Amino acid sequence: MQANQTLYGLKQAPREWYHKLASGLAKIGFQPTKSDVSVFLRNSNGIKTFVLVYVDDIIITGESEQHIRRFIDKLNAKFSLKDLGDLHYFLGVQVAKTKTGGLILSQQKYIGKVLKKADMAGCTICHTPLPLTVKLLAFGGSSFSDP
Repeated sequence: MQANQTLYGLKQAPREWYHKLASGLAKIGFQPTKSDVSVFLRNSNGIKTFVLVYVDDIIITGESEQHIRRFIDKLNAKFSLKDLGDLHYFLGVQVAKTKTGGLILSQQKYIGKVLKKADMAGCTICHTPLPLTVKLLAFGGSSFSDP
């Protein structure tokens, strides 16, 4: 009962959850990356597996489907997991697989919400806001007449 209160009943619940998950991942060979503590990496015999954690959502990817499956089984033994299958949407980013195995990341849904909020949902599209032949320079050029 006390363990559940630590995780679910306090303001510190997200922090406690992260520490519990991070220690569980460390026990099976994962280390947080130096650039982002929410991304964990395990390099087992040259095969990399990555885990991205955002609150209680987790993305697992890697170089070996077999390693990923074994990792999910280990994680499921320690935590109650719900496998939602292939990734389609995460943190406002839509994810679609290509036929060649690549990924297409898009924020169309978010852009639609912004346009609707600005009452511009039915506006006419413009592929590029400037002519393609304009050369933009970081320095130099002419000053504005009335900045």
